[in-house]
Amino acid sequence: MTRTYPTQPCRGATKRKRPGKDKSTESTESNATTEESPPVCELDVESTPHTHTGRERMMPPDEKLGYFECRAQAMADNQQFDACISDLVRCVALAKLAHGDRHLKEAESSYLIAGQILEELYEQDGVVQEEKNKTELKISTALSRLYQRRGRPEEALAQCEKSLQLLGDGGDPGETCSVYRDMAAIEQSRGSLDRAIEHLTKAHAIAVSQSPGGPDRAHISYSLAMVHSSAAGPHHNESAAHYFEESLGAFKDTGPQDPTFLKAQDDYCHFLLINGKKERCVELQKASLAPKRCVFGEWSAEVSDSLQLIGGVEMTQGRIIQAHRTLRKCLEIQSIAYGPQHKKTKDTQKTVDMLARAPEVENRPLRQSPAAS
Repeated sequence: MTRTYPTQPCRGATKRKRPGKDKSTESTESNATTEESPPVCELDVESTPHTHTGRERMMPPDEKLGYFECRAQAMADNQQFDACISDLVRCVALAKLAHGDRHLKEAESSYLIAGQILEELYEQDGVVQEEKNKTELKISTALSRLYQRRGRPEEALAQCEKSLQLLGDGGDPGETCSVYRDMAAIEQSRGSLDRAIEHLTKAHAIAVSQSPGGPDRAHISYSLAMVHSSAAGPHHNESAAHYFEESLGAFKDTGPQDPTFLKAQDDYCHFLLINGKKERCVELQKASLAPKRCVFGEWSAEVSDSLQLIGGVEMTQGRIIQAHRTLRKCLEIQSIAYGPQHKKTKDTQKTVDMLARAPEVENRPLRQSPAAS
């Protein structure tokens, strides 16, 4: 007996013609059948290979998803449980590719169907508890992120809680950290910064216990710094500074040319600038110029942003000649990176023109000098 799921009929199912019927009768019966019930996937399970064929590789993701959904059902009906689990995992991955952001409702349906089949397999002793938990974890993780993208935070958090239950006390630390980070992102997106900090703090404790200087700690510390810097209150500022420094220290293991390290350093510099620590800000920005030139290129937006920040601080400190040199170099890069008509370029041009009229600059002969290097 073939089991069907009315929530989402198998895609790509074909209808066989009945012999002895004329075209008009056949057409009428075909339409009636289509209206009354969804098509049932007809697969010869015994002759269907469990590996990718050339035809499967050529299928687009949406068609391939339908194929594996049908095959998973057929495998379950024929008690070929290992193959069914394998196809369920494929369905979870393919739902992301097939539906993306355009058909999130269909993707949700695919995940729910996979969970339904998995539960039936478990009831039939077709899958052991450990394997069931692993597949359920994939489904709950995917659903939590899908619900978040659909603006359903409560359901997203519920799936995260389910993931934590599946992981238990002895779960993989990296996966547990990932769940807490997802929960923090959900809470932060709806403005619950204290809850976001709570989840990130748990993830941070796990990361520190597993690898004191590892990349997980660097990323989680960076996230904690950003959330604390967004929250009001002096204690949040102190915590933000602490976690920024911690993240930069942890990122050093990946090297100063790591783009994430450079991004974290830029965010820290903006935090320092807001809190009046200009010298430390300029110190870090000057140190970042060489690796940014190496990673992004001499004429990149990243290099121009650093020069603009440095030049702005120099100007507020009354170092007009140096600010003029730095911002002229910044303007040169912006003209190439953004174009002369871009707002950033025009704003910098106005500042450079203003500085050029200052007596210190106007009465000084121009000379080539490396800016803020």
